[in-house]
Amino acid sequence: MNAAFVPRRIAQLEPFIADVANRLLDGVEQHTHVDVIAAFAAPLTFRMICAILGVPRELDNAATRDTLMATIAPAPGVDAARSEGDLHALLDVLIAGKRAGGERSGVDLLGALVQASDDSGAMSEEELRSTAYLLLLVGHDTTMNLIGNGLLALLRNPGQAARLTGPEAGSEAGPSPVGTAVEELLRYDSPVRDATFRCAAQPIRLHGQLIGEGDIVSLLIGSANRDETRFTDADRLDVGRTPNDHLAFGYGPHFCIGAALARLEGAVAFPLLLRRLGPVQLAKPADELPWRPARVMRGLAALPVVRT
Repeated sequence: MNAAFVPRRIAQLEPFIADVANRLLDGVEQHTHVDVIAAFAAPLTFRMICAILGVPRELDNAATRDTLMATIAPAPGVDAARSEGDLHALLDVLIAGKRAGGERSGVDLLGALVQASDDSGAMSEEELRSTAYLLLLVGHDTTMNLIGNGLLALLRNPGQAARLTGPEAGSEAGPSPVGTAVEELLRYDSPVRDATFRCAAQPIRLHGQLIGEGDIVSLLIGSANRDETRFTDADRLDVGRTPNDHLAFGYGPHFCIGAALARLEGAVAFPLLLRRLGPVQLAKPADELPWRPARVMRGLAALPVVRT
């Protein structure tokens, strides 16, 4: 899987990402009231991961996204068992399609995984299904959250947004100002709030608290990225912040496999959104915006704005 996400391969997707983003914004520009999540962030990020995995275009739609998202933030009254069954059926259809495609399906990531699994027998059917689910979910949900959380932060800090659209945006020396801004938006309101659970391999005392061998530990990424002992003015958004050693992508062997893709999508999306949306304001107070109920992820259910 690493081979599919190396930065040089992901960089080749930039024209495709920009084309899809501009097409979505062509539709957005026709409306005064816009939900940025539904109209832009969700379809853009889902289209990208579907392209990498090789999901057929007929399944690259809102219904498939809804089936996927219901597993982490089910709507009130939704039967969880039925949602899981729907997801399994969807993944089985995708995997069966790759098997039916033979060698031709190996050019995309999901096809390559199916082919490698069938050739070696190293993965059970459940492991193959789980891997497909993980890639499809994480490759979409996290970057959707980056775009939604990041745009909200920029709308609440117009001076910082101006640094990405003003004449100085393309003239700063050193790292790309847009790239630096994406890193700060990842830090400021992290798309992944908590890491997956860890199990302590040995006793350790941390800040006066004893963690015993075998204890289950939850690592709070969102909190670490606002650590005032690590970041100057940690609660302040600064799109020019350097250095910026945030943990939004994890660390070490658990570093996010899709980091290059998320960074590229953010670098394409934010300047386009700010330029093509034009002057906008939130359609409701920020503290009334709906957030999706999920333990690990942190993302808006909707980001309604009014173009002025």
